[in-house]
Amino acid sequence: MIAYKLSRKEITCQCGCGFATLTWSLLFRWILLRIFVGKAIHVNSGCRCPAHNADEGGSPKSQHMWGKALDLRTPEGYTVHSFAEVCRMFFPVVITSYKGKAYTWGCHVDVRSDEMDIKGIGATICKIFRLWTEYIVLQRNRK
Repeated sequence: MIAYKLSRKEITCQCGCGFATLTWSLLFRWILLRIFVGKAIHVNSGCRCPAHNADEGGSPKSQHMWGKALDLRTPEGYTVHSFAEVCRMFFPVVITSYKGKAYTWGCHVDVRSDEMDIKGIGATICKIFRLWTEYIVLQRNRK
């Protein structure tokens, strides 16, 4: 395991090259998402080397090539839309379609716009827990 409920096998480039490095920011956000959801979340795609990314038809600027992205399958009990909304609480970028085609399997999450460093961790944690609290209040108000 490289992080809470996330194995190296899940994130390693699927071509067999061995590329399996994720950024600290992505791992941190994955842990919070996984705890919040409380269910298994399958990783369809983690790291990709440039050759494998091209074979997959990925964007030439794909964040998978930098260890900044995961493609996550929608967990049981969620729709793609509801899962994407939860992911938006934790990740700065959540994508549910590519080249005009909506994903049926889940969503792409990445941290391309989030260069979280030691100084920013406290602020990031506060933001995430504030969003989490707002989400819980919304859920209670729906009942």
